[in-house]
Amino acid sequence: MTEIHIRPAATEDVPALTGLLVRAFAGDEFINWVYLDPPSRPRVHGGLTADALRRQYLPGGGVQVAVDEQDRLLGGGVWAPPDPAHGGRWRKLLLIPAILTAMGPANFREFLRRGKAVDHALAAARPREPHWYLSLLAADPDRQRSGVGGALLRARLTGLHAPAYLECVRDNVAYYERFGFTVTEKLDLPTAAPALFGMWREPS
Repeated sequence: MTEIHIRPAATEDVPALTGLLVRAFAGDEFINWVYLDPPSRPRVHGGLTADALRRQYLPGGGVQVAVDEQDRLLGGGVWAPPDPAHGGRWRKLLLIPAILTAMGPANFREFLRRGKAVDHALAAARPREPHWYLSLLAADPDRQRSGVGGALLRARLTGLHAPAYLECVRDNVAYYERFGFTVTEKLDLPTAAPALFGMWREPS
């Protein structure tokens, strides 16, 4: 069995971590609803993910990676610390020309409409009490169900003296309940969007 090590992510990890996250969420119903154009989905999702890692999450010290004995990437956990200074997920103005080119005008307009709805729902549901926020958690598709995600969660949550919060699709609720999270509400999203649930965990 491969030994799993958890370490802080560095800037040089961003390309590989971005690729892993895009692959891991390729079949996610919520990601596929937001990034509605299949041909451009990996490029657009990857561009926004890499930008968020570099500009938002790495500076806050909230990104951890799981690696094996040879430091090969197995998974990643992307967190924001309490009271981070950051903008919304969908306000990536510098990337708009590239997204428009990749998606085409019609898909781009719908992408913005869906993104704004998601941004509004996330902001409305997110608790005001200071907390660690889990934005993304994933294992490489070849290493899913091998303990990578659990190792990443335990590394952040063990001894944490602040609450934690996340959003997830229905199929992942039971998984996070095993780590002490409880559902707080169903987010107010457009009817066509997959259901998304806010989950809260008190400090251990």
